[in-house]
Amino acid sequence: MIIVVAALLPCFLFGMYNTGYQHWLALGAAEFPFWQIMLYGFLTILPRVAVAYLVGLGIEFAVAQVKHEEIQEGFLVTGLMSGRSASVDARRSGGILGCICKRSIWRHGLQCA
Repeated sequence: MIIVVAALLPCFLFGMYNTGYQHWLALGAAEFPFWQIMLYGFLTILPRVAVAYLVGLGIEFAVAQVKHEEIQEGFLVTGLMSGRSASVDARRSGGILGCICKRSIWRHGLQCA
């Protein structure tokens, strides 16, 4: 599973760059300083990934306790992908929490009432 996480890191880095680049492009900048682009992308994406891991791990712990099973290691990949699949402007996408909860419920085969 760690190989899959390592394979996602270049995608994560490009996502950081692209988020910062689109921000600077929207500002009408003539120059695009690499490290400032990466910093903006990192600071924009970091809270989404943190929330994805916190909420997802909470759901993983709850489901593991109810089903009397161990926590699945596949969450390392799901948490990273969930944080990146939400829109940067979360107001238009329905919010990152909804995205994470839907993915976690789908992964465990639970039905929404």
